[in-house]
Amino acid sequence: FPVTIWFPKYGPAYRDSWGFMVQGLISNYNSKLEGYELRVLATEAELPSVIKRVCKVLKEMGAEVNKTCGLHVHIDMRNRDFKRSVNNFFMNQEILFKTQPASRAEGTYCKKLTSLKSWDGSRYYGINQASYREHKTLEIRMHEGSVNAKEIMNWVNVLLKIADKKRKIASPVKTLSALQLSRSVKGYFDGRIKKYA
Repeated sequence: FPVTIWFPKYGPAYRDSWGFMVQGLISNYNSKLEGYELRVLATEAELPSVIKRVCKVLKEMGAEVNKTCGLHVHIDMRNRDFKRSVNNFFMNQEILFKTQPASRAEGTYCKKLTSLKSWDGSRYYGINQASYREHKTLEIRMHEGSVNAKEIMNWVNVLLKIADKKRKIASPVKTLSALQLSRSVKGYFDGRIKKYA
């Protein structure tokens, strides 16, 4: 299952909304399984408990992910500075991709931006700006698929730290230390960088 998470920053606009849809882009290596996308809509405050419950149900159902699955997070931009957030994600792009298997950045649906001006309008970038026009979100498509609630929340927490940064980052980030992550989240990311080095 790839997991798409949407959440508004303020207000319960999409309260208790989640559901499955058939996703044709998910390759099925086991003919007994069906490929689905799960969309979760929750406020930032509700997200940890919602993700925990959803992942518990997915595990109970025997859900699996493979390399064609991705975790896409839509960050609400209605009360955030969109241009500054795009810049800050671009400046963190290399370090964020280092936490993922190389197949994520080398594939068709999660390409790296080569510059802030290189975006061609496609949604198939790790930093998807196209979602802003339709949903007023910035979609981050870099993470591999997961049904692990702790892994998902570690990723979301880092993305929110970047989106909420109050200043524009001027040069590419080499480490995540500038984000002032908790010890456990930092340890998690350090471990993933070692794993995929």
